[in-house]
Amino acid sequence: MACCKKCNREVPEESIYCMWCGNKLENDPRKGRKGNGLGCAVKRGSTWTARVTIGWKIAEDGHRVQIRKTKGGFKTRKDAMDYLHSLEIAPDKRKAQSLQQIWERWKAQKEPYIDSVTMAGYKAAYKHYSKLAAIPVDKITVNMLQECIDASGRGRRTRELMKTTMTQLLEYAVDDNQIEKNVARKINLRDDDKKSRPPITESELALIEQAFDSEYYAKYVYALCYLGFRPTEFFSLTKGSYHFENGIHYLVAGIKTEAGKNRPVTIPPKVLPIIEERLAFDASDYLFPRRGKDQTFTHMQESYFRERVFKPLMSRLGIEGRVPYSARHTYANKIKNVRGADRDKASLIGHADYSTTQRHYQSTDLSDKKNITDQL
Repeated sequence: MACCKKCNREVPEESIYCMWCGNKLENDPRKGRKGNGLGCAVKRGSTWTARVTIGWKIAEDGHRVQIRKTKGGFKTRKDAMDYLHSLEIAPDKRKAQSLQQIWERWKAQKEPYIDSVTMAGYKAAYKHYSKLAAIPVDKITVNMLQECIDASGRGRRTRELMKTTMTQLLEYAVDDNQIEKNVARKINLRDDDKKSRPPITESELALIEQAFDSEYYAKYVYALCYLGFRPTEFFSLTKGSYHFENGIHYLVAGIKTEAGKNRPVTIPPKVLPIIEERLAFDASDYLFPRRGKDQTFTHMQESYFRERVFKPLMSRLGIEGRVPYSARHTYANKIKNVRGADRDKASLIGHADYSTTQRHYQSTDLSDKKNITDQL
């Protein structure tokens, strides 16, 4: 027990004010504390403990929590405060984790809160960093990351996703006190990173149509060319995406931009039989699912379609130099060459205005859109 110098009554040692007269006591435990981040001394039982925060980590519930170093057993507050400097300069001997370990921890934390399409994009982007997986995260340099970006052979959109993915991973490592700075922010995406995506030509479309009976996925590629959706949007289409209103068949989808989100796209007569066939297919709610070896049907990932479906199919048909996104350029060329208002064409392809369509590809009404797509 301590004694109040004003009223001479006993008070508990941890008291700041006298419970009898209200006098502020000299043994205020807050005295001697350093500023935020510089440590403090706290009393535990009959001894004092020096404590300093050296970093932060992400707990299992997703919250940031302090990483602290402590030393207890000091008889006085002054002894504990004097020891703080030793705690501050003592090296953190924890070994930095590998990039793969950081990825697994980040993925486990984020996956429950990120939609499956977005997470699939992150996973596909991370695969391009596979040669860095075993390297401690504090040894990874911006030059290593840049080499992976440049060697990916992908277009600018994929490279942007690669940078976004790595930036998030290294930010997680910063928060976990694994590294001091996020070098991924210095990755360079040059203007010449944008690759040419030539459209699928009319003669190539004829070859694809001729393969309907022999190639299961030929109808997928054909429909992709006549609907104009981005591949990710196309494979997110479900039976619930289809609508029939006032004699007009249309699909609602789109995820990338505000102008493209949940946009109605009228179905051209050329591919309406394909859509009706897919609507009658009972094995999957997705209109264009992935077919498994055991005849199960699941969601088609864009990366799987590109590498395991599209490229082999095009090779067998003798069509070279095309990527799935070429189908969107085919669609843009088609709507460019038919009659219709510019605003309707921009809305069909999911751009805010037609100047974007003209540069990169080529209040709307469904009937106006139908007039355009009926000409395709």
